[in-house]
Amino acid sequence: MMAYELEKEALDQIRKEYESQEYEVFLEPYRYKFDTYIPDLIAKKGDEVIAVEVKTKRFPSVEKHLEELRRKLLDEKGWTLIVRYLDEMALPLGPRTQSNQEIDGAIQEVKKSCNLGNKRAAFLLSWAALEAAARRVPGNFFARPQSPGRIVTVLAEHGIVLPSEARELRGLIEKRNSLIHGDVSVEISKDDLQRMLKSIVRVQHYSSPPEAG
Repeated sequence: MMAYELEKEALDQIRKEYESQEYEVFLEPYRYKFDTYIPDLIAKKGDEVIAVEVKTKRFPSVEKHLEELRRKLLDEKGWTLIVRYLDEMALPLGPRTQSNQEIDGAIQEVKKSCNLGNKRAAFLLSWAALEAAARRVPGNFFARPQSPGRIVTVLAEHGIVLPSEARELRGLIEKRNSLIHGDVSVEISKDDLQRMLKSIVRVQHYSSPPEAG
């Protein structure tokens, strides 16, 4: 995740924590501005006001400034300043892991788009579905967003896709990159999509093998 995405995730987590304790929570609380300082979040219950500041990590210079701000807020407004650090919070490091049902839905959408003649859109969605399926593979290889090349390499190295499938996927990466970077003239065939779908299903079965019986 990017830094701003982590901060957003952190604020949402903090909001839920305070709301579970029956605080009224304000995100981006401009009306609670103190001089030039605006907290990232305000939690209020009765006369109690908690200003929450989210920082990436602890730095001595920042800590000194925060301590001064903490004293001013307590002395002049009666607020409590709480500082939360992203590197000390249990936050997801990458996109949410998709369920098999969600991946199946993407596969059906790829097929439907292909049948309607929207092969380029189907092709890009198929790469998203492949990464989503790869993220379910045991081993946490793909917790963070990955390049298509690394996804294919890791899947091949661990025997999750066959060598022949890895070669086919590598041959499709150039088309994917050209298309996603603005070359809308790239031609996508039904065979390209069939190769993608075959690999997605193989990765799905590796991460969640069908039950015997």
